[in-house]
Amino acid sequence: MLPRLNELNLRLGNMRRLQQVCARVLAWSGIALAALLAWPPLHLEWLALLDIAVLSFWAAGPYNWLASVAVIACAWTGTFYGAALPGANVGILRLLGLSLATVLVANLSQRLGRRATQKQEQLAERAACLEMLANLRPALAWTLLPDRRHEFANQATRDYTGPLAVTSLGDCLEGIHPDDVPRYVVQLSQTAAASQSSEVEIRLRRHDGEYRWMLCRTHPMWDRQGSLLRWVTVAQDIEDRKRAESTLRKQEEEYRHMVDFLPASICVADAQGKIIYANKVAVAALGKPVEEIIGNGWLDSLHPHSLPVARREWSVSVKSKRPLDVILLFKQIDGEYRWQHMTAVPWLDENGNVTCWYMLGVEIHELVKAQEALKASEQELTKIIETLPLGIWCTSADGEATYINQRLREYCGVTPELSRNWQWAQFMHPDDREAVVAAFMHAVSTGTSYSSTHRLRGIDGTYRWYEQRAEAFRDANGQIKRWYGVAIDINERVRMEERLHETRVNLARASHVATVAELSASIAHELNQPLTSVIANAQAGRRWLAASQPNIREAARSIDMILRDGRAAADTMQNIRALFKRQSVKKTRTRVEDMIREAVRLVHEDSQRKKLPIECCFTQRLPTVLADRIQIQQILMNLICNGIEAAEHIGHPPCLRIGAQPYLKGQLLIEVQDNGPGVTDPVGIFDAFVTTKATGMGIGLAISRSIAQAHGGQLWAENLAAGGACFKLVLPTA
Repeated sequence: MLPRLNELNLRLGNMRRLQQVCARVLAWSGIALAALLAWPPLHLEWLALLDIAVLSFWAAGPYNWLASVAVIACAWTGTFYGAALPGANVGILRLLGLSLATVLVANLSQRLGRRATQKQEQLAERAACLEMLANLRPALAWTLLPDRRHEFANQATRDYTGPLAVTSLGDCLEGIHPDDVPRYVVQLSQTAAASQSSEVEIRLRRHDGEYRWMLCRTHPMWDRQGSLLRWVTVAQDIEDRKRAESTLRKQEEEYRHMVDFLPASICVADAQGKIIYANKVAVAALGKPVEEIIGNGWLDSLHPHSLPVARREWSVSVKSKRPLDVILLFKQIDGEYRWQHMTAVPWLDENGNVTCWYMLGVEIHELVKAQEALKASEQELTKIIETLPLGIWCTSADGEATYINQRLREYCGVTPELSRNWQWAQFMHPDDREAVVAAFMHAVSTGTSYSSTHRLRGIDGTYRWYEQRAEAFRDANGQIKRWYGVAIDINERVRMEERLHETRVNLARASHVATVAELSASIAHELNQPLTSVIANAQAGRRWLAASQPNIREAARSIDMILRDGRAAADTMQNIRALFKRQSVKKTRTRVEDMIREAVRLVHEDSQRKKLPIECCFTQRLPTVLADRIQIQQILMNLICNGIEAAEHIGHPPCLRIGAQPYLKGQLLIEVQDNGPGVTDPVGIFDAFVTTKATGMGIGLAISRSIAQAHGGQLWAENLAAGGACFKLVLPTA
């Protein structure tokens, strides 16, 4: 049922609705609103139809106004066509047209209304979803209207700022740090002017009053006509980043300060090898502004001899991406050239491309000078070692030869290959090789000093006597690192000692012969008369006994005279001994060890020839004796020679032992022991002309005892239980 129509209400209602909603319809039709309402053919039914169409248009929204216009046009056409048909019932036609228009408009209005409702619901859901997404976003977000009034803030913003009533730009700016407000306002203006997004970093106050840094990205929104609708701002909390940047800046400043004050030149070059940074030390050392150093300007400070080297090595390093390590001569601020050790390493990215080069220059001028001086000193020392008149060698801790100087190499013809694995022993005399190797191995194993005398073969095949001595070089912990030794040519000294020894032996023999001759002459002179009488009386007694009638009385008388003359000869011998005792003796303080060693050395040739080892045993800190050194040595030489001769042909290895030790208070005992057959008469062996040797004269021990007694000492002999004899000499100490 149609509503009751009232022309005035319809006109007024349509006027309001048309004014509010159908502006585009009127603009499209080109009909003024007043003219439409005052149009005479417009009947009451048309006004009702227009009202229904307007209502449908109002419900359908502004996007389907063409459908409403089409319905009105159809109804309008039907009405006018009904009025124009001849013989037709105008009322019925008008009513039918009105009814048809009403049904069509109602149907259209219902469909358009449902569509509008669905779109409004979709828009509402979309707005709710967008708001939810804005609230779910961890960043802060808000919008400002073109007049800079606050429009929207997401939940994160409301939680951050707290219950803050924001109605204007001033209220919004109150939450920004005063120092950052100008930047934010300028950003809004620049964003609107440039019609593009922009960023700005500001400090935004939190609900507890603390300011935190935010990165604000503002985006302007425009309508289809290009008018500004609103500003949309999204703020991201960058407080941690700002603090990290602040810490990083402080560290960079500290590192820069450190780099500037390190005692070294530090530079940074780009991937092409051009300097882009130089620290203060480098600038101060070269005495140039930084502008003259960066790029390739640093090459101008190089010495002409170092410049080609620097260019070549630096170019190779840059092209091959390999580190640089070179020593160059740089000109300093004072004009002096000084050596620097320059190194550079590349910094590569994840793709292996060079991003920059880090260069370090350390002044090593004093080190280079010290090395040059050391090298010169080493050369001088090498010259000295090579020209010294003796052999010098060096081995490792295990005795492996590592160095042999030129003089020793030229004499032996040895090469480094021939000196390895202890092959140097082949240049020694076969008789000395085993003993020398054993002595050196003992020194290496025990760390004691090494000393030996042996014969060394020359390149011409001849042997010469050498004395070798070596000492171990140890580190701070006492570990042996190497052995240093010398080889001294003592061939002339040995030959001279041999000649001297031979001369001494000959002299001793001559002296012995002269002494015996003198003694014999003296004895012959003294004993000539009594012996002549003995012979004459013996001949007389023989005649008396050989007579046809033996004269026993005269024979007995001759025998008595012989006994008398024998006693006279014995007295003569006592006088000779007394003569020896009355001779003046020059006594001095003498070390017994020295006298024994000297005596052994003098007779040592005999012991070597007869393969008789001589062992000397002394107690520590022996007292000295007051004696004539030569006479005591004559006693010792006599006893040693007797021991050597007694040890011959005994069927077992001979051995001679000489010992010295304190005896009684104020006395020193010297013992000479052999492992010979011993003596048959230890007492009578000291009598004159008593000997056990086929070629002996029997006066050596007698004279020796006389010399011992002349020094206030004693000399006697004893047989040992294990075999052999022991002669003991006691001398008073000084």
